Order: sequence, then C-alpha cells, then structure tokens
Amino acid sequence: RLESTSAVPFLRVAENYYIPRAGEKFLAINRSGEVKPLEAAEETMGIWRITSPLGSQRIVFGHRLNGAVKPGDSGSPLLNARGEAVGVIVGYSVKTRVAVAVPLFKGLLAVIASKKSECTGVQ
Repeated sequence: RLESTSAVPFLRVAENYYIPRAGEKFLAINRSGEVKPLEAAEETMGIWRITSPLGSQRIVFGHRLNGAVKPGDSGSPLLNARGEAVGVIVGYSVKTRVAVAVPLFKGLLAVIASKKSECTGVQ
C-alpha cells in the first residue's frame, strides 16, 4: 500500500518515450493505494483490442504486461524501476492476467496540452 505525507501525492513522469524490455519489472498503483507488481510480456508493444465487460471494444497502442490486475485498476500509473510513470493501465484480462498500459511521457503531455483547445468537448 502506498501512502503519502503530503496532501496531494505526485509521480515523476518519464522524460522520453519508454519501450519496456520483455521481463522488465514494473509497479502499478491503483486508486486504493495498492501496489501491484507487473512484468513486461514477451510481445510487449503493439496495437491491442480491448473489450469492456459490457462488450464495447476499442483499439489502443500500448505496453502488454503480465500480472494481477482487477476491475477498477484502469487509470493506475505504471512505474518503472526509477520510479517514473511510463504508462497508464487502460485494460486488463482477469482470466489471462494480462494488462495493457498506454505510454506516458512529458513530450506526450506537452502535445496534449497544446492541442487541448482543438479537441471537441475538452475544457
């Protein structure tokens, strides 16, 4: 369990795009503060089809990870060995114990911030 002494805990975001190596160890921190160990799969990067429990589907580019995740863990940051946030969990399979995390790095955040006003419905 992760706890913070400050009112608003923060994580350091990776400077650059990060490609995991097969077998590399990561941690995910879910909303309740549980720390979950994950490991990069053999086929670590790719385009994955994610199906929600209600049957809707989406296609995402991301890291494929092995480990125990559960409903509600989507949105959890993915941390590398240096404690940098390198991704965000966006999907999982309880049956196969496989999670998918989209990449996260400062350059991507800068692009998103610069395009914010061009996106419909974004305030």
